[in-house]
Amino acid sequence: MTGREHVELYASIKGVPQSAVKEASAAKLAEVGLSEYDSDRLSGGYSGGMKRKLSVACATIGQP
Repeated sequence: MTGREHVELYASIKGVPQSAVKEASAAKLAEVGLSEYDSDRLSGGYSGGMKRKLSVACATIGQP
């Protein structure tokens, strides 16, 4: 899965309205510092720091 897909999955699990999932995911990825290019790469190829950024985005999406 890509970084974007991960964050969108967690957003829907955490109850973000379906109409706002893409917007919230894009905003959260930008907030943690993952670029558009990096967000669309498979997360298995991320460096350790990028994986941490992705984890922070997944943990803080929605209303933690």
